[in-house]
Amino acid sequence: MVAHRFEAWPARVVTAVAGVLGDTAQGLTGREIGQLLAAVRVPDAEGGNKRDWLAAALLTQQARQRAANCMIAFINAAMAVARLFGTDPTQPGSSLTEPWSPLIP
Repeated sequence: MVAHRFEAWPARVVTAVAGVLGDTAQGLTGREIGQLLAAVRVPDAEGGNKRDWLAAALLTQQARQRAANCMIAFINAAMAVARLFGTDPTQPGSSLTEPWSPLIP
């Protein structure tokens, strides 16, 4: 099955999404960001804070793939209701790994 490639998002949009998801007070923790990046197979990147780290990882992967699939996969994983209630998406067999895996080429 060939995955659909979604057009790459502008860097300012990726950075804005990373800012919301990596918000210090309300966003994901550094540990959660690392786990979710691994779960959606986005290589880690360097960054001075959570927002910059997440933006760098997603922008690099998006440029490599020439598609926004990694963005959609990460947002899907981060916003998964089950994750918010304690299911670990990084565990093999987790029901959370299935919805976004077809998006990853």
